[in-house]
Amino acid sequence: MKKIIFIIIVGLFVSCIQKIPPDPPILTVKPDTNVIISPIDPVTFVINGYSAEDLTRFEIETTPFFYATDSVFKSFTHEYNFEATLNFPEILPGLTEDSIVTVTFHLFDGFNSTLKTVKMRVVSGYPIIRQDTATLVFGHDTTMFYASKYGEELYYISNEDLSIDFVLVYDNTLGFVIASPDAFYVSQKMVDLSYIYTTIGKNHTKITKFSTTIGSVTPKFLYYMTVSDAYINDNAGNGVGEEDLKIGDMLAFKCGDGRKGVLQVTDVNHATKSLTFFVKVQNN
Repeated sequence: MKKIIFIIIVGLFVSCIQKIPPDPPILTVKPDTNVIISPIDPVTFVINGYSAEDLTRFEIETTPFFYATDSVFKSFTHEYNFEATLNFPEILPGLTEDSIVTVTFHLFDGFNSTLKTVKMRVVSGYPIIRQDTATLVFGHDTTMFYASKYGEELYYISNEDLSIDFVLVYDNTLGFVIASPDAFYVSQKMVDLSYIYTTIGKNHTKITKFSTTIGSVTPKFLYYMTVSDAYINDNAGNGVGEEDLKIGDMLAFKCGDGRKGVLQVTDVNHATKSLTFFVKVQNN
C-alpha cells in the first residue's frame, strides 16, 4: 500500500513539473530610446535573441508600414543575431516631420514569444537653410569678401580668415566677378589695390552659373544639388569663378567645408563697383 501511495505521489510531482511553462525567449534591441530617422539618415538596429527552446521565427514590422522582415529558423536554433537597417522613404502619406513610427520586434520559440517595441521620431534630415542678403564692394578698404557660414561681409584686413567662401572683383572688361578665394585671378586684381594677396591656404569654393527659381531652393534641393567648377573667362589659369554678372543671374556654389548654396544677384552698381545678392546656404 505504501509503495502504491509513493508511486502516486511521485507521478503527481512529475506531472506538476511537466506543466511548468518554459521561459520565453530573451530579446534585446539596440538602440531602443531616442531613435531618430530621416530620408537621409537610416537607422540600424542590432538584435540579439536566445531561447533554451528551439527558436522558430523572428519578425519586424513598422507602424505606419514601410518596413517588414520575417525569418524562419531551422531546427536546433537557440541564438539569433541580426542587424536590420531601416531606410525611411522620401514620401510617406501621413508621416510628416516629428511623426512617430513604432517598430515591433517579435521573437518566437516553440512555446512562447517575446515582443519589443521601439519608437522612432521622423525628422527632415536635410541641413537647414540660412538666408541672407549681402553687398560686396570692390575697392581699397571695402567689403570684398564674404563668409557664408556666418553671413558676414569682410574687409581685406580679414582676408586671412579661413571662413571666406568667395571674393568680389570688378574688372572693366569682365565686369563683376565672383571668384573662389584661391583663384589666381583674385591675387592679380589685388595688386591693383596695392594689396599683397596669396592664394596659398585659401578655401576652394566651387562656383558655376545656375538656372532655377530661388523659391525652388529647399533643403532637399540643396542636398542633392551638384556643383562643378567654372573658370573665370573660361581660363583654368584664372581659377574658379563667374564673370559679367548682372541682375537676376544665379550662382550655385559649394564651400570647402561641403556646405552648398545658391545666390541671386539683386543689384549692381558699376559706379561704386558694388554688387548685392540674396543667398540661400546650408547652415551646417
